[in-house]
Amino acid sequence: MKKAVTVTYDVRVPMSDGVQLAGNLYRPDAPGPFPAILTYIPYLKDGFGGLGGMEPYQRHFASRGYAVGSVSV
Repeated sequence: MKKAVTVTYDVRVPMSDGVQLAGNLYRPDAPGPFPAILTYIPYLKDGFGGLGGMEPYQRHFASRGYAVGSVSV
């Protein structure tokens, strides 16, 4: 069953060297926990024009019960 999706943009992910990576998190709009899918990509987590090319897939999996993250490395 599909669920509503909540998106949190520009989530900061701290690394051990002090650098903070930026990511977007798509998740079901429901209580968790959820299994997760994480994608690391170089730059452009938001793609040209504001949404990454993976955004339809992220919404697809999030609406089916997964937490889905994209992190720019």
